[in-house]
Amino acid sequence: MPRDPHGLRKSRQTHASRKLARHSLTAAAMPARCGIEPLEARLLLASTPFFGTPFQLSATIQAEDFDTGGEAVAYHDRTVSNDGGQYRATGVDVESTTDTAGGFDVCFIKAGEWMNYSVNAPATGDYAFAFRLASANLGGTFHVEVDGIDKTGALTMPGTGGAQNWTTVNKAGVNMSAGQHILRVVFDTNASTSSSIMGSMNWMQITAPPLPTVTITATTPNASETGPTAGAFTLTRTGDTSTTLTVPVSLTGTATNGSDYTAVGATVTFAAGQSTAPLVITPIDDTLVEGPESVIATLTAGAGFSIGAQSAATVTIADNDSSPALPSVSISAT
Repeated sequence: MPRDPHGLRKSRQTHASRKLARHSLTAAAMPARCGIEPLEARLLLASTPFFGTPFQLSATIQAEDFDTGGEAVAYHDRTVSNDGGQYRATGVDVESTTDTAGGFDVCFIKAGEWMNYSVNAPATGDYAFAFRLASANLGGTFHVEVDGIDKTGALTMPGTGGAQNWTTVNKAGVNMSAGQHILRVVFDTNASTSSSIMGSMNWMQITAPPLPTVTITATTPNASETGPTAGAFTLTRTGDTSTTLTVPVSLTGTATNGSDYTAVGATVTFAAGQSTAPLVITPIDDTLVEGPESVIATLTAGAGFSIGAQSAATVTIADNDSSPALPSVSISAT
């Protein structure tokens, strides 16, 4: 069963009854313009997330949780009222569903209609989509746009033999860049010549590509003040390397950054296309007697990557100073 990222599936009926109590679906309560929700009337020309923040991918997005913003902004429906009579007071038709986990679905879908969904993609890469669909007729075709660009090509809503006979249609390899996007599900053609209804949609599941994994090793673990001879760490990322990636690194140990070795920053950046990035430790040749000192580099959490098993490494700086020899004192019987 698809994951519900908002934890609302079980409470959806209660949530809907509260919304319907506040927003009656009678004609008298509907605004005059194209079935715009009362609360959406102030948001015209802006398609904004239904729950206030974009869906964080990976996510299962309920079809009825399309953006707010009104007709021709957040959605387009060929009727001005919610002919399903459930959940929201817009022109989009929403009904109760008997599909697994219950809740609602967008029903009476016709060719030419569409709905927007605001999402946030954690990383650039190829995302996998799944659509939960049903059609008592012959279905039709649809596609998904990302910021106005068709990213899926024509997909088929199959005839399933019933308005509540559900099937899942999958589409892999949908490329998105990291960041916020507006997805638009567009219903294109109706395969039936005897009915204007294509079918229904319950949810859309989007699975993000796995994040690259970053590890660190001490590739030159021994440094020295003599020379001086530098030590080095190497950060390695496995998985997607197509974009620039900045990784925070914490430097601890007995050596002091900027005093015992040339100051280095708190991050290491992978260039696009690179799988490794160096972190060089250059000792400062001082005159202090310190003995060997350590530099411990530890990866810390950040955006766009996960930390692998090898998350810390150590470089040791050898001292080239020694205490002056003490004078030798002897005694003899004279």
